[in-house]
Amino acid sequence: MKKAENITWNKKLPDNSVIFTCPHAEIAIPQDYFDHYIAEVVGKQVDVFGLFEIKIWSTEDIENEIPKAYFFKFKGRIRTVPTQMKEGRSSAGTKQTILSYDEGATFVVSTNLQTDSDVARQMLDIMTMGYLPNVIPYEEIAQYWTDVNIFNGISLDSMSQSAIEMIVSEIVRDPLDLSRPFRHRLRDDPKFSRTAWKIINIHNIPKFTSTFASLTSGDPRSNLVSVISRQRQGKQQRTSPLEDAIL
Repeated sequence: MKKAENITWNKKLPDNSVIFTCPHAEIAIPQDYFDHYIAEVVGKQVDVFGLFEIKIWSTEDIENEIPKAYFFKFKGRIRTVPTQMKEGRSSAGTKQTILSYDEGATFVVSTNLQTDSDVARQMLDIMTMGYLPNVIPYEEIAQYWTDVNIFNGISLDSMSQSAIEMIVSEIVRDPLDLSRPFRHRLRDDPKFSRTAWKIINIHNIPKFTSTFASLTSGDPRSNLVSVISRQRQGKQQRTSPLEDAIL
């Protein structure tokens, strides 16, 4: 198969819209984005948080060409107008919606975007529910989250930089051992890829800390399985402040 050539794939028009100038493009939106209103279909348009991968084809030979992949990272929502929408699955087997674009299709309806405090809530969902794509280097995640909040009018008094850094340090895990934060992997192996991290739902953190925390949070059935697993594997327990207070 032939790889796509490097081409200029978009163009801004006088009306502040941005169109695709390549023969074909696709954006894959995780189903989780739609389930939690991080993305919404509005007629023939789609409102979506600006954090996704774009695949670009330099010819019309879609079947035989390997597309170029670009990661789009913006601090707010955009409205886009795909030529077609269809259901698909990621390489990991999860559901997603594929937005397909022909040449001349509108990528961004308007670059005159308004700040929206609800976007900060969506960013919080993306982080705490484990939806962040692992293409951002670990050391840039907290700053990107802060930038999203500032851009959308959320002051640092509402969520401090230190609080964001603390959350990131816990939910971003070592892909080789989810019981360890990713920062520990980098400490032990400084050459490890900065984008090879695994982000998990914040509700799953107790499963990797202690038996007590597992039993007292989330779904009791799944957490009971986690408790038994921890005990059998002899994993180290991390005592929670609540345990110190009541035991």
